Amino acid sequence: MATSGLSSGDGEAYLLANVGFDEEPEKPRKPKKPKRPAGYRFRAELDVSELDDRGRPGATCTAFAVELSRSNLVIRTRRMSYIDRKMLVAIHLIDDEPTVLFGRVYSCEYDGDGLCRIDLDLEPLPATGDVRRWKAMISRK
Repeated sequence: MATSGLSSGDGEAYLLANVGFDEEPEKPRKPKKPKRPAGYRFRAELDVSELDDRGRPGATCTAFAVELSRSNLVIRTRRMSYIDRKMLVAIHLIDDEPTVLFGRVYSCEYDGDGLCRIDLDLEPLPATGDVRRWKAMISRK
């Protein structure tokens, strides 16, 4: 129940509300993000390409792997990316053919030294002609 117009001895008006003064006001709750799986340290040179809206790979840039888990890959690159964009990642190890992974950007933040840290949620590799051509092009390098 609210009462207004009560004044104190110095002439100020006060608004009194039916609120318990012993209780703390409820704090707004932030939506909880799912906890990211703990990744293992993983160092490798990568070729990365962001897919456009039609699922075609764009320009390829160099990146470096930081962490790898069963469901996500963390990379460092000079190129920023928007959340929910799709990326192709070619991992160059000692093998004669690079391993290609596909992921969706979960987060992208500046990491220092002109590099961005991109966290990718790994998904099944799309079986499109554009992706196969990109993989063939990367394999020839």
